[in-house]
Amino acid sequence: MVEAILAGDIALHHVHVPWRPILTPTLVKTILADEIPRLESDSHKQLKVHARILALATSPDAHLEPEAPATGDRYPLRADLIAWTAFGTSHTYECGATDGRSILAQLDHGHVQVTVLPFVALREQAIHGISFSLRGSAAQSNPTAAEAERIWKRIVKQASAQEFQNISNAA
Repeated sequence: MVEAILAGDIALHHVHVPWRPILTPTLVKTILADEIPRLESDSHKQLKVHARILALATSPDAHLEPEAPATGDRYPLRADLIAWTAFGTSHTYECGATDGRSILAQLDHGHVQVTVLPFVALREQAIHGISFSLRGSAAQSNPTAAEAERIWKRIVKQASAQEFQNISNAA
């Protein structure tokens, strides 16, 4: 990974959104209800919510695919989130600690960018990460606080509507 960065084959871009939501465990559970339950830390779950905000603030019409295969191998690597754009391109998001070889594999399998949201970013009142892309790919623009808040409201509204639908169906 280091060799590819030093050779200029992979570009790094700082991702920064000067805002982040206040998350409660119940709200996180509601937003991530479309995922298969896994044993994950609360910090990892919070970063997964941040990844959704970042993905949709960058590409509002993207189709989100949580815990999806990110490589075409027999035993594929799974990304925490893949955002598919209307143009058929994909951007993967990894939350927490991530092996550099995984980033390379995802780029080699056609994902335009891989954004890593590290645990240390949870100390800030903003969404932080590092985006990796192959040489020649356009850098992802950093969403504004207003864009992130607008997407956040949409995410909460959709998650709440889905939760209400689930309760109605169970009754």
